[in-house]
Amino acid sequence: MVPTITFMKQSFQRFNQEYFQGSLPTPEFKISRSAKHLGYFRWIGNTLADGTIEYTYFIACSKYYDRPVEEVENTMLHEMCHLWVFINYPNTTEPPHGPIWRSIANRITKASNNKYIITVLSFPGYHINPQMLRSSKKATRPPRKRRTTYKPSFCRTLLRTLFLLMLLVLFL
Repeated sequence: MVPTITFMKQSFQRFNQEYFQGSLPTPEFKISRSAKHLGYFRWIGNTLADGTIEYTYFIACSKYYDRPVEEVENTMLHEMCHLWVFINYPNTTEPPHGPIWRSIANRITKASNNKYIITVLSFPGYHINPQMLRSSKKATRPPRKRRTTYKPSFCRTLLRTLFLLMLLVLFL
């Protein structure tokens, strides 16, 4: 499944009621084309005339991979955990996947009876969870293009030649 804005909105509404008791503000939703991340959470703060800060939140899901619906929902929940941490602990200095984030992620995993396993696993270049590893439809990255031989650029070769000529002039 390739995520859509409509699907993201519906998932957010459902998960917000089911796992967050409707406490999360509705963010703006975006579709990204990232091969490195399955999703992300961002915020922008604008200072108003009275000195208060008004926040705009964004949750994005990548359409780069065609993944099972459960995986896209998992990504939504993962990013919703980031939103929850930001709302409830705005001045935290913890890393993005620190103890506070892990506690809410574990709470949702238990509340869903392990249907959604919210975790972070390092995988070449992007977030992935254990369900995807067990899935028959694994997310795959396109193979990297590898440089077979090193070919210095024309400028680098020219600079080397000039440097060697300068050395010859100085020592002769």
